[in-house]
Amino acid sequence: MEERIENGLMPECWNAKYAEYFYSYAYAKVNDSELARDLVQETFLAGLENMDRFSSLSSERTWLAAILNHKIFRIYRHRASNIFVLSASPELYENELFVTPEMKRFLGQVVTPSDRIERCQLFSFVEQALTELPETWRSVFRMRFCDGRSANDICEALQLTPSNYWVICHRLKAALRRKMGSAGL
Repeated sequence: MEERIENGLMPECWNAKYAEYFYSYAYAKVNDSELARDLVQETFLAGLENMDRFSSLSSERTWLAAILNHKIFRIYRHRASNIFVLSASPELYENELFVTPEMKRFLGQVVTPSDRIERCQLFSFVEQALTELPETWRSVFRMRFCDGRSANDICEALQLTPSNYWVICHRLKAALRRKMGSAGL
């Protein structure tokens, strides 16, 4: 029988109890199997390093999931900053290798250098606006408009019904339109 550490954590069981679930969750968020595996292992390492911060106010799984979410958000921020840097580079931007067709339709086509600057500002604005929305909405946005995944793939990955998915899409677009309107974009 495993022995619980003073604060109730059982790190020797984390891999057996949570690895598969966290991997599925991380993969749905980052759409990269190797990165998802790395995120799970980094989560467990961070949990081990920060066991003294566990307050027993949540379950072990919830606490580890919060660590994983933090790591996923770092990936999103990193990707967003790379998009911002790439979009400011005329040579790379003209190829637009980093923008999916769905994102092009969402943001429109770039024609002039001033449009490139506006695109950079828009990417930055959208990324900031997304931080104020529920996690599921952010995941739907990124999976659909950044990763170019189909509605069926997203529903399966996030365990959504098709009707729930379309409601989220509608509300997400409406929320972004409101935020853009209030920002004068």
